[in-house]
Amino acid sequence: MLQEKQLANNGLTPFEVYKKYIAIKLHFTSEKYDYFKSNGRSNATEVSFNRRGDYYFFCKLAKKYREYEIVDLFVSNFIANPTLWVGAIFGESSLEVYQQWQKRIESCSYSLKQDLAFARSYCQRTDILLTDLFSPSSGNCKFIQWIEAHKFNPESLCWLEANLDFLGSFRQKYPHDPLVQRYYSSMKKYIPFLRERLSTPPETFASIIEQALSN
Repeated sequence: MLQEKQLANNGLTPFEVYKKYIAIKLHFTSEKYDYFKSNGRSNATEVSFNRRGDYYFFCKLAKKYREYEIVDLFVSNFIANPTLWVGAIFGESSLEVYQQWQKRIESCSYSLKQDLAFARSYCQRTDILLTDLFSPSSGNCKFIQWIEAHKFNPESLCWLEANLDFLGSFRQKYPHDPLVQRYYSSMKKYIPFLRERLSTPPETFASIIEQALSN
């Protein structure tokens, strides 16, 4: 067994990778825990870590990825699957989720423009206003439905929520809709990671949204 004090090339030990995993998992699955307010700290101990049957997976991750990649890998997969098990990270589907996430992150502002153009086109076809999409009086949240159908990017919904704060109204209108409840929580939790990760200033996304709504 690899020793937990052995450093990988990125300076993270397997135990430190484990702590990242626990903290990010808590962030996306617990209403009370906040990764940023807690500075990534949790109650994880080396004793509990050494007793885990999946210890070796964290050793492999520590060898393969740098610190920021570890965070990106976990965040991208917890957004896609809140019940993620660390062993699944090495599956083809999880790696594909990570790679697709990287592509979306690289073109976030462009994707937001494209997604808003798609939404505007839908509104023109259905004879409604773009602003109607942000109110539950027009029905359930189209943005969530489009994300589920792979027609809209979750990052675009994050920026819309960060600037317009509208998902709460859908959450109240559809309290028994698990999809609405999950997206409300996951988007709120995802926003600070996006702000931390992107070099593009938040004002850029706010400007794109304001322009789309004014047209």
